[in-house]
Amino acid sequence: MNRWLFALGSVLLASSAVTAATLVAPAVLPESPVPSVATRSTLVCPGFESATASRTVIAASTQSEMRLTKLSTQKNPRTGQGLLSWNSPTEPIRVSAQRTGAFGATTVVTATDGSDRGLSLARCLSPQPDNWFTGVRVDENSGAEADLINLDGTRAVVDLTAYGPSGKLAATRGIVVDPGSEKKVSLALIQRGDQPITVRVTSSEGRVAAFLRQRVWGAARPLGTDWLSASVAPATDLVVPGVPDGAGRRTLVVGNPGERTAVVKIDVLGDSGATSVVGADTIEVPAGTSRAVDLSAGLSGAASGLHLASDRPVTAGLIADSGGSENAVDPADVGAADPLPPEGVWPLSLAKSATAVIAFTNPETSGVSATVTVGSGATGQETTVKIPAQSTVTFALPKSSGYAIRIRTEATTLRAAVVARQSLGAVKGLAVLALVAPQNRTQAVTVDYDPHLGS
Repeated sequence: MNRWLFALGSVLLASSAVTAATLVAPAVLPESPVPSVATRSTLVCPGFESATASRTVIAASTQSEMRLTKLSTQKNPRTGQGLLSWNSPTEPIRVSAQRTGAFGATTVVTATDGSDRGLSLARCLSPQPDNWFTGVRVDENSGAEADLINLDGTRAVVDLTAYGPSGKLAATRGIVVDPGSEKKVSLALIQRGDQPITVRVTSSEGRVAAFLRQRVWGAARPLGTDWLSASVAPATDLVVPGVPDGAGRRTLVVGNPGERTAVVKIDVLGDSGATSVVGADTIEVPAGTSRAVDLSAGLSGAASGLHLASDRPVTAGLIADSGGSENAVDPADVGAADPLPPEGVWPLSLAKSATAVIAFTNPETSGVSATVTVGSGATGQETTVKIPAQSTVTFALPKSSGYAIRIRTEATTLRAAVVARQSLGAVKGLAVLALVAPQNRTQAVTVDYDPHLGS
């Protein structure tokens, strides 16, 4: 045999052996289940110690199970669906739910006397890097405290900036809030004055959920306490919903953090359309200042919303009270609000003797509608509410000790607020809760890994 043929045959045999080896199927790896990672959105609700006040955190969800824990520990959680509450919280409460459906939470405080006198409502929030409070009172008969809560695993560094009637005011800066903790900061160091101011809370590092508790004193006793709801960031088009009907103070405060004077047009949106207040239809707010405008006489005691159109970005808030003598009056505050989300849930825990309405404000030139469901969160009685152009419509809520308000709408500029009243001894309790998404839609939602959920 030709030696070249023999060599070629050897090569072919070797090549076939290699090829066969490469075609042998690899060993099958044992199956190992991969656990799914369940993520949850987290809010925080203010809680505090008080010898005189009743405090309740109430949460609601349309779909997922919720978990409530103290800020200081996530042990011994309270879990459930529909409605879930925590009575007498002595510290902030975390509220978390899976990222399905809508959920929300509210803190409700009532007291007949003492430093927490009156009715007050606070919506629970996710952490944000920027917060605005317009209508902060710094006169000799008022006091305010910022409650800064850090849910994250890293520290936050917070600065306060204050805008008074004559310009910027000195305020505390470089406040360190440790991971998973809260820090309460008195605003007593800000220069005292007769006119309300605007306070910005920003995080130069990390982020916090910021609440502002406002107290007012009379000659002989506290006149009441209220949470000053955060306003939207400065913009050229603003709506302040939930201007209460009836007697009492109604003062609009506009803050201009910019470097040029803002010219602001103010329309009152009532049940019969847009009107203006004589002498306050257009105001000028100098650069870097806040300006207060008394609207009490011009509103004539009617429920309404306020629509502000400005040539420069501004922010705004309303200072109100229930009127009457020192024995009866209770303050209430509300800030300019974001539009309603397509779907949202806001729970309430009020006494059966309390009355409450949703005040819808539509700033558009055409009518819109919203579907309201009042019940446990996912189910309840459903009603369609129509809101004409440039008007405010009220929807009466049932007298019940606890329920969730679920609102769905296709409108993109509709605002809403709950206006609640409750007699607390001699006190005419009044509170306004703006109905906005618990987290700013331009910011990332706080997401936690939940080791308690299985695959």
